[in-house]
Amino acid sequence: MQLLVASPWPGNVRELENSIERALALCGDSKVLKPEHFPHLQHSLGILDGLDESKSLKEKLKVVEKQIIIDALERTGGKITRAAELLDVTRQHLHNKIKEYGITS
Repeated sequence: MQLLVASPWPGNVRELENSIERALALCGDSKVLKPEHFPHLQHSLGILDGLDESKSLKEKLKVVEKQIIIDALERTGGKITRAAELLDVTRQHLHNKIKEYGITS
């Protein structure tokens, strides 16, 4: 609950609803949502720590995007379709990003 309260919600209720839906997709048969079911929130709180300040915004965004994709793939056991659902992108889009960033499973 603290993770939900501490997170910014610029999209308000819609963003909160999407976040909970993603968490439900991750928790599977479990009836209890835990912080690990909200990896996208955990990273939003600390993903920028350690980024090279000399890099441009575009370069920093690529680093963040790559890490989010890696985390989604880890959470789904490398299943691209499930990771794409979690990230709310098409499977083809995710596949293209995996190729672009040289992510291996």
